[in-house]
Amino acid sequence: MPLLLAELTWSTGWWMACLVIFAILAGVLWWGYGGKTVSGQVRFVAIGLKLGGFALLVLCLLEPLWRDRSAKPGANQFAVIVDNSGSLQIRESADGPTRGENLKDSLLAGVREGGWLESLESFFLVRQYKTGVRLGGLEDFSELDFNSPSSSLFGSLQNLQNRFEGRPLAGVLLFTDGSATDLVGDIDFSTMPPIFPVLPGTGVVPADLAIGSLQITQSQFEDSPVTIEGQVLAQGMVGQEVAVKLSNDEGKEVAREIHVFQEGETSWGARFRFRPEKPGLSFYRLEAIQLPSSGEKSEAIPEATLINNHRIVAVDRGTGPFRILYVSGRPNWEFKFLRRALQEDDELDLVGLIRIAKKEARFDFRGRTGESSNPLFRGFENQEDEETEQYDESVLIRINTRDAKELVGGFPEEAEELFAYHAVIVDDLESAFFKTLQHTLLEEFVNKRGGGFMMLGGLESFGEGGYARTPIGSMLPVYLDSNGAGHPAEYRWKLTREGWLMPWARLRSNEVEERKILGQVPLFRVLNLANGIKPGAVTVAGVSEMDEVDSQPALIGHRFGKGRVMALTVGDLWRWGQVEPELQEDMAQFWRQALRRLVADVPERVSIEIKKAGTHGSQAVSLEVRAADKEFNPSGNVMVKLSVTHDDGDKIDLDTEPSTKEAGLFQAFFLPREPGAYRILAEVLNEDGVQIGKAESGWVADFEVEEFQSLEFNREFLETLARETGGEVITLDKLDDLVKRLPDLEAPVMEVWSRPLWHSPWVFLCALGLFGAEWVLRRMKGLP
Repeated sequence: MPLLLAELTWSTGWWMACLVIFAILAGVLWWGYGGKTVSGQVRFVAIGLKLGGFALLVLCLLEPLWRDRSAKPGANQFAVIVDNSGSLQIRESADGPTRGENLKDSLLAGVREGGWLESLESFFLVRQYKTGVRLGGLEDFSELDFNSPSSSLFGSLQNLQNRFEGRPLAGVLLFTDGSATDLVGDIDFSTMPPIFPVLPGTGVVPADLAIGSLQITQSQFEDSPVTIEGQVLAQGMVGQEVAVKLSNDEGKEVAREIHVFQEGETSWGARFRFRPEKPGLSFYRLEAIQLPSSGEKSEAIPEATLINNHRIVAVDRGTGPFRILYVSGRPNWEFKFLRRALQEDDELDLVGLIRIAKKEARFDFRGRTGESSNPLFRGFENQEDEETEQYDESVLIRINTRDAKELVGGFPEEAEELFAYHAVIVDDLESAFFKTLQHTLLEEFVNKRGGGFMMLGGLESFGEGGYARTPIGSMLPVYLDSNGAGHPAEYRWKLTREGWLMPWARLRSNEVEERKILGQVPLFRVLNLANGIKPGAVTVAGVSEMDEVDSQPALIGHRFGKGRVMALTVGDLWRWGQVEPELQEDMAQFWRQALRRLVADVPERVSIEIKKAGTHGSQAVSLEVRAADKEFNPSGNVMVKLSVTHDDGDKIDLDTEPSTKEAGLFQAFFLPREPGAYRILAEVLNEDGVQIGKAESGWVADFEVEEFQSLEFNREFLETLARETGGEVITLDKLDDLVKRLPDLEAPVMEVWSRPLWHSPWVFLCALGLFGAEWVLRRMKGLP
């Protein structure tokens, strides 16, 4: 049976003898007071006083013992953990010490003779630690500098628990403000020893500015494809004019927003829409600053800290050029305007393959006697029969090819050649142009390679081109109509409800100007009808006849496998470019935005994915590199080199390990030691050490910002931690009282002690007091 806390026991079993003695004494007293002429009340009081004294003396015959237990001196260990993170640098008043300075003074005072640390060490084996990014030993409190960029409180407590596993750890004194950066989700603290959080101040902050949550949105909208929204948190800034600056990684200011905080206003959203000056990965800095009042050189309001006034964000626009293969059944206006539009975009490279004559039967329209080549090419430099288009072949011209060999055999028949492109556009070209193998290859191009595919309307497109029940037709986001082309009519272009919500489908940033532009778009006359859109497809734009309310789908898109497929059922969009110059530029912008949407998210042969690797908010990241061959099959027999560069120039090379779960996947782990921006470069080399591809990415380690996300004490977390572990939350001024009580609390190693009450002088003094009171009462009443 477990020993009860603080129990009274008896050393002898003479209960019957003691009761007999007490009864005899009571009878004698009653008989002695019976013949005296006193009132009944006085008699009972006098008898009670004397019986009380006799009772104490009789109880001493039973030898009562007071038994209790407490922590055994020197047998238990106690941990002292001090939060050494930067959040302790906060000042709770403009001219007062920081929380860290206040805490450090109290800790050093405890080391002196008679201090709390000496009292703690008299009962426990004390171990001192400091925590920040990780748990570490602490020889002397003077080592504290409060410069650690994060507070891994949960991780440190787990580490401490593992260190003391199987050892008698009685509890933990945790000096912290509770600003833990590694708390995610529900955490069970019940298995930990008693934790006693000690707060280093009041937790009140008079004034501060901070950049809170950030949201980054990227789109194919040409004028401002990147939107950054930042929440500015303010405390004690009523009437103060505040500016938020957006600067690039070279320190150049890109934009600025200004706001004046009113009474009761504690947050404000700053929004920046801009176009990055260069493609690829860039880092931008948001910074909140106070501005002097209008017309005055007023001083800024002192803030609790300036560390949380800025944040860094990563913006990756991708690096081109993105190569797009345009295949057309005849020379047309569409290619002219499309090519002209993309000349202004260095990231989109349009390659043309245009048929200028269909294939003919060998026995029709022969040329000169013995001539088998097509006379359309007579007179050109290339006169080799095996390289000149024959009568039974389509006559194709290549435009903007990379070299003389590209597309020399017409539309690709090998995956290695086709998969080198990011997207394919088919315009006014019948299904029979493609061989069965090429149909299947195009389907794999989208489904497996993740490329983009777009079909434009025309007399030989969609259903009219015989694409129903073909691999290409199965990819399209619309059900094909066997009739194909619509009846002669004039069609008005308009955005659907979904289209209004897609920045890439709009040409202006506001609704009024967009509706004005849509009203100026000329009427179209060629439309390929569809039997409806497929499940999961989205109609971005539609067309309707002048007097009709209902519209036909004109621009539709959906995901197919790893890629994206779009359908433009209008066959004469070129009319848009044959009007005023301003409308020509609008059409060019539409093409650029639509094709950027088409190639968005198209994977490269080498790609990098950055994932959080740690638990509970750890800044560790998993770097995953995927490598593929020219046919986009996973490449396992390669070497991957990784290098990580901090924004201060420090570079670290990492080794990668191939994944055992996925072919072509290589992994490495990295734990940033300093906050800031990190760039990662992955190079993939073949067996001969020749580079076959590379990729760049980056991320921001902003744990210092998380550290200062809230300047007030996280009392809710600390109270939960203390309650679930059996501790309590105190302030620095209550530390001495707590240390004095700790030996009486439950500990892993306890000792039982007993004290005989009958040896206590207080028992005899109480008995003498009762006898004396009875004697005084008798004298006062004149009794013998």
